[in-house]
Formats: sequence, C-alpha cells, structure tokens
Amino acid sequence: MSRVDHAFSEKDRVYGRFLASDGGQTNSPVWQTVPAMDPVFRKRKNKFFNGGMTWFHNFRPALINEFRFNYDWREFINLNSGGYTNFNGTIGLRGVNQQFAPRVTVTGYTTMGEGSNHERIQSPIKGTHIADNLLLLKGDHSIKIGFERRTSTNDDLNRNTAGGVFNFNNLATGHGVAALLLGWVQSANTNEVLPIRSRIDAYGAFVQDDWKFSSKLTFNIGLRWDMDTPRRELFANRMNSFDLNAINPVSGTPGAITFAGRNGLSQWAHNFDRNNFAPRLGFAYRATNKLVFRGGGAVLYMGNYDQATVINATVGFSYAGNFVSPDNGLTPAFRFRNGLPPIPAPSESDLNPGFGAVRAGQSPVQSIEYFQPGPRATPYMMSTNFNVQYQLPAQIAFELGYLGTVGHRLSSPANLTLNQVRPELMGPGNAQARRPFPQYTDVLLLAQPLGNSNYHAVNLKVDKRYSKGLQFQANYTTSRGIDDVESRGELGGNPGSALANVYNRRADRGLSGNSIKHRLISSVVYEIPSPWVALKGWTVGYIGEFRTGPPIGVNEQVNLTNSFSPANRPNVVGDPKINSSRPRAEQLNAWFNTAAFAAPPQFTFGNAGRTTGYGPGAIAMDLSIMKDFKFAESYNLQFRSEMLNFINNPNFNVPNLSRGHAAFGRITSLIDGNQARIIQFGLHFKF
Repeated sequence: MSRVDHAFSEKDRVYGRFLASDGGQTNSPVWQTVPAMDPVFRKRKNKFFNGGMTWFHNFRPALINEFRFNYDWREFINLNSGGYTNFNGTIGLRGVNQQFAPRVTVTGYTTMGEGSNHERIQSPIKGTHIADNLLLLKGDHSIKIGFERRTSTNDDLNRNTAGGVFNFNNLATGHGVAALLLGWVQSANTNEVLPIRSRIDAYGAFVQDDWKFSSKLTFNIGLRWDMDTPRRELFANRMNSFDLNAINPVSGTPGAITFAGRNGLSQWAHNFDRNNFAPRLGFAYRATNKLVFRGGGAVLYMGNYDQATVINATVGFSYAGNFVSPDNGLTPAFRFRNGLPPIPAPSESDLNPGFGAVRAGQSPVQSIEYFQPGPRATPYMMSTNFNVQYQLPAQIAFELGYLGTVGHRLSSPANLTLNQVRPELMGPGNAQARRPFPQYTDVLLLAQPLGNSNYHAVNLKVDKRYSKGLQFQANYTTSRGIDDVESRGELGGNPGSALANVYNRRADRGLSGNSIKHRLISSVVYEIPSPWVALKGWTVGYIGEFRTGPPIGVNEQVNLTNSFSPANRPNVVGDPKINSSRPRAEQLNAWFNTAAFAAPPQFTFGNAGRTTGYGPGAIAMDLSIMKDFKFAESYNLQFRSEMLNFINNPNFNVPNLSRGHAAFGRITSLIDGNQARIIQFGLHFKF
C-alpha cells in the first residue's frame, strides 16, 4: 500500500493511493482416502491491484470542484479437488471431462465432490470509476452537483461442472443409496463455457441543495438519476435470449432460442431503463437547544442484477448438457454406467431457433436461461425515517427513531422457472410432456425483478459522550421485515424454497430470513479513577450484542409434486413450537416439533408458509483491559489484554430444515464466525 498527498498551489490539492495483493487460499482436505471427491478441498488465487486519485480545485472560496478516478484489476483462479486428477478417466465415467471428478448427490447423504466451479479463471476483471462533484455555497444554500460513470469488464473461462453433476433420489427404490448402486440417475448435467467477456456500465448524476431556511430549520432537497446498461458480451456476442411465442422448428411447440447480435437482435441482454429519477427530501428542526427533530424520505434505485452475470445466458456457446428424469426419478434420465449421453460441441453453424430442442416425446438435453428481452424495470426502494433527539444531563443524548423501507421489482437469487407443470395438470406419468416447453429440460428467467418487501423498525439509542473517563452507547432495535423473495446471506429463512410454486407467488410471502425482532448493541469505555499512582492509567472496554433468532421455514427433502417445481413445502399438521425452557441438549436435538410437519399427498403442494418459526438467538460479548505507562512526556507503553467471547457462549446455527432428512429439526453447527473464548495480550509503544 502506498499514498501520496501533494498541494500544487492554494487552489489545487491531489491525493493518490495504490493497493496491491497477491493472495491465495487452499482449503485443507477432509477426505484422505479419495481426495478428488472431497467436497471442500480447493485451491484459489486472488490477485489484485487498485489505484485511485482525488483532485480538489478551488475556483473561488465558494466554488469547489472534486474529481475522482479509480482503476482496479483482479485475477481470480479456482480449482476444485478433482481438477486435473484424471479421476473420471480412471473410473471410466463417459460423457464428461476426463480430467475432472464428478459431483454425486444422494438423497439423505453428504454430497461427494465439489458442487460448482470445477475450474474457473477470471483474468482480468477490470473496473474504472470516474466522478466529478461541484460544490457551490450561495447565501443560505449549499448546492452540490455531481456525475459518475463506472465500467466493468470480466474475462471468464468457466469449466463450471466439467466433471459432471449426478443426482440420485429415493423415489424409485425407497433409498438413495440403492438408486446409486443401480445407477438410477434422477438428473445430471455438465457445463464448460467458451471464453466470455462480459461488460456492464453504470451512470449516475445528482443535484442536492442543503437549504438553511432559518436558524432552527434546515431542508435537504435532492434529485438523483441512475442507469445501468444491460449486460453484453464483447468477444463475439456470446449470449442467448428466448422467444416465448415463436414456434420451435424442431418440436413444433412454442418457445425458441434467439442469439444476441444475430438475425436483427440487439447485442444487449434487454432494453435500457433510463427513467430512474429518485427524489430525496429531508429536514432538521431544532425546537430548543436540547430538542431536535429530523426526518426524510428517498427513493433508491439499485442495480439491474443482484449478482454477477458474467457467465449467464451462454447457451450455444458452451459444452453443456442437462438430463432429467421425465417423472422425477421413477424412470432414470439414463444409467450411470453409460455416462452422459452424447453432447454436441458448440458450433456457430448450429445457432438457429431450434438449437438445443428435441422432437416431441424425446428426452430433452438442454436447459435455457435468459434475461427478459423486452422492457425491464429497475429494482428500487422507498425509505422514510423520523428521529427525535434530546440532550439529557451529564452529556447523555437520547434518540428515538423510526425507519421504514418498501422495495419493489426486487431481483431474486433464485431464477424463475417458466417450465413448471401447471397445477391442474399435475399427476403421475410423464410430466415432461406436460411442461409448457417440453423440448427443454427447463426455461429460466435470470434476475427477474418480481419481488416485494417491507421493513419497519423502531430504534432507541442512548449515547454518553466522553467525560470524567466514561463513554458508553446502547442501541436497541425492534423490527419486522416481510418479503416474497429470498435475499442473499439470510440468517435464517428457508433456503431454496422461494418461488417453490411459480403459479402461486402469494405463498412465498412471509417473514424475511433477516427479520430480527429484537437486537441490543452496547459498548463502554471507562478509565478507572484512582488516588493511587500505581493504579492510574487502567482502562476497561466492553462491546456486546444480544439478538433474537431469525425466522426459519421447512421444506421437503424429496419433491413429490412431479411438476418440476424448484421445491415443495410440507403440510402443517400440528404446532411446531416446543417449550423453550427445556435443557440445551434437548433443544439441540429437536429445536422444534418435527411431528408438526407431514409430507403432502403426492402431486400436491404443501400448505406450510415460507417461514413457520424462529431459529436460535445470539449473544456476543468482548472485553478489553488496557494499562498506560508514561515515560517522560512523549513516550507511552500500553499493555493490552483482550478477551473475545469472554463468557465463552456458543451461538448456534439454524436447525436442519429439510423434512425427510435424518437430522431434520436438529442443530448441528455454530453460526459462522462463532469461536470459543480467545484471550490475547499485546504491547503498544508510542513515541
């Protein structure tokens, strides 16, 4: 890391910095006997450098310009445990890359092999950011005008599932291992994408006026505009789309693939959304010297996509095959001993509307994913807040506040399937023939903006400024969040069950997996006073968090709807709640009443909501003790003792939420980052 600051004149100042890293990571292997099938062992390299500069120019004292430029470059390489081991070649598994190992999933058992990214090379990932902000001070107004442009490109070589992915369920045999021994494959896929160069740009502009209306009242008025360009591929328009209504020349049924930049189609994934104007309004009113009211509201537009889209929608530009049983596993997609059926290599001459389709009655081999090509709205949030602040004696400030946020057109991390059998057609037999697009294994809409959310919170805060050696802060929040799509990184929720039945989106509405009913965060720093010299200079610090558990929901381990839906939930037949005063061992063994859930009848969806209870809460408390030893006037030696999780409290993860799994309802792990008590000592010398 390096930094340079320089003043060229009284009007011009420049700040520059440079960061670089050549890091990597190797996960320790767990399986010693067959390391190529280890589900966690992988090697990663993450190399980057980032440089930026800021230039301030004073045209005059009341007119100041700020210009910023940043550039970053990154290389990421991931190789899983089975990469370049010739494992598939050794066991004679055909139809997949012989240099890799497969992933094998058996219902009720730990997955063998790494799930995805068998090999991935992203090099380079490049981005630039240019921004210019102009500040004008005029009378009671402080006006700021700004513009920014971000560019992002990603060169990607992705052998995502080069070794193959094979899934076995228990529907035909009653036991997943029996299906494996018989080679009764329920579904399988492989995918190796040609080199892809994805590009997305983002633009933004704003104007804001901080208007001091009077000595007691200030208004903040602003308007912002944002636009993200749709995704495009720069090498050779290596991106597909889809026409829902065109008659497929191979199958004679609706639904045909299209390709960017060909046959009159645009190079962009979808249309631009240029109408993203976001107003903002705020105020601050000082009623007395001790009482202040603050509030405001704003609209915030988010990005087009909720995740990176560097290798999506590449049908026709990859060595890919998807094979699914037509009746959820009663009939195998193929026999494991035969390997994957033949898959044609990608060829420019094959890029026609019938690409990847099969004739009626044949088993499909291709799954389609695409971005909705027509008009596409940008996800946005509307937020409001109101706060009351009051100054108490002893330099203590009290604050009571409300925050409300409503989101619309939100993208979901789960892609939306358009190839689910309609509920009125669900039943036994060949469900593939009853799908809307039977010529494909699936048709998925990527990052479709279809979600809604609302969040309401009341916050109480007490803040004592430093005086007489004491400073403390306590913040309590009670909140409630509801949505109908999953978000990324949820504390609880019901992973994988969102959009379980695409024909009944109302069933997906429920408490968010990040909705925490109560949370208290507090911190204290206290310099211990003492009349004795030997005891002077001691300081005690504390920080802690107490929170209730997140909402959780239950899903079915085996989906018996025979509809190709992404998931299914059980029926609720009792009360899931169990007395929370039970001993800890009993709670870990059965966090909720598992008998309250039952499998829905075959070919039907369960009636359980997305969330049906709450997971464990969490307590985190850290303590520090410091002693300063002063030498003369300019030397100070500080002794530090820090105790992380000093009460040695375990914070447990949510229980197993898959009905039908042997561990259903049991808690088997701690939350990420939870650790036993750690005590560390240090010396810090200042001069």
